[in-house]
Amino acid sequence: MSHIKGEIGRTRTRGPGTDRDVIEAIEELRRAGFMPAEIHRRLARDPLFMGRAPKLGVVKKYAARAATEPITDPWRLCSRKPVQLDEIATVPPVIAAVVERTQGRVRQVTRHEATIVARLVRAADDIGPWDAYRLAQRLISRPEDEPDVLLYLGARPWRGEAERERYERLAGPNAIASPYVEAAAEVMGTATVAATAAVQKATQRRASRQEGSER
Repeated sequence: MSHIKGEIGRTRTRGPGTDRDVIEAIEELRRAGFMPAEIHRRLARDPLFMGRAPKLGVVKKYAARAATEPITDPWRLCSRKPVQLDEIATVPPVIAAVVERTQGRVRQVTRHEATIVARLVRAADDIGPWDAYRLAQRLISRPEDEPDVLLYLGARPWRGEAERERYERLAGPNAIASPYVEAAAEVMGTATVAATAAVQKATQRRASRQEGSER
């Protein structure tokens, strides 16, 4: 600790800075709608932050910052704001997967998506980039699905048939579809649309020929 001379001549003690994971917890809880007093109580009760929970004034400072920061801003490698090392390694492959899967309609991820993606990859380092992205979007849009996502990460159904069967048995009706199953469904859907269009065109041609012969 260091001592700082106050404006009125008194010496006040400055403690160590707030740990980065504590700041992130404050910001995420505020974005989730919790007010500073409740955030302070939650941190104080959480064993993860035992002895590290900041005072209410510090919580208010970081909560206010989170409330005004747009989390939908695109993730930037050269951002002036701190970028986590995990994000630097995991986000570029995810962006490539998103651009490929959306055929270029989406070409970036948000800062919030990047944060969640990095955590998902940390939890399951062999998960595919597109799989991580879709799970991040699911967690952001439906936070109540987190237990389902955690089971998916733990069972790792993308590794093979045995893992997939085990996961489906454990998850039951709440099982999250494999991204490869979703991709196959999309291909089948596209093929069905194309086939339907071809049938419609053929029907129109036959109708036109019949009209011509009747004339």
